Amino acid sequence: MLKKLHLYYRALLSRVSNTAQRSVFSRFLTSMVIFFGGSLVGLILGHLILYILLADIDKPSIGLIIFLLVLSIVLSIVTSLSIVRVSNNMAYSRLSKEAYMNIKDLFRYRSLDYIAQREPTVSDLVEKEFVEGIQEVADIYPGRPIRLKTHRWIVDNVINSPEVLKLYKVDCKIIGRRVTAHNMLLLVRWSYILRHEAWFIEHVLEPRDCYKVKLIAKH
Repeated sequence: MLKKLHLYYRALLSRVSNTAQRSVFSRFLTSMVIFFGGSLVGLILGHLILYILLADIDKPSIGLIIFLLVLSIVLSIVTSLSIVRVSNNMAYSRLSKEAYMNIKDLFRYRSLDYIAQREPTVSDLVEKEFVEGIQEVADIYPGRPIRLKTHRWIVDNVINSPEVLKLYKVDCKIIGRRVTAHNMLLLVRWSYILRHEAWFIEHVLEPRDCYKVKLIAKH
């Protein structure tokens, strides 16, 4: 039962995370929740601690709250605009130089059979669009590095592909074993997970070797 709950929790998390980062507007809203919500929680907790210690302290001023709101809006705009889509399944941050999986058109994947792996396979499409994303970064931002945290399959099939190795030198370090199920579960419909529940529990919830990768432009 716990494994089933874990499976559906991961599937839900994958969909929420992908939706939150899919467009400029959704990234702005997500950043606002993180920046402004985090600031308010920190402010309230700080005042609560001071109240416990000093027993007498003024309430947070409206001016301070407005300042935090304006600062959060500015940071959210900068953060959301700094991220660009470089392929259907990849986004790239011009600030942190990080690439991560974010899928715009999920139908491309969900129209395929994940388990049967009939041609064209889901794996082929993931590999193709990841490579296209890396090539796009090299084309529009020449000389910039690409950083990403990923698992063994991406390292073997994308990072070490001839197309990527032609453009970048690879610095790859293992960082441990983790469950990376959310990316896989995003590629299939809820009904598909329900029909093949046992298969996904067996194959998707196992920890994988994960890596911290830096691609350094050759030219």
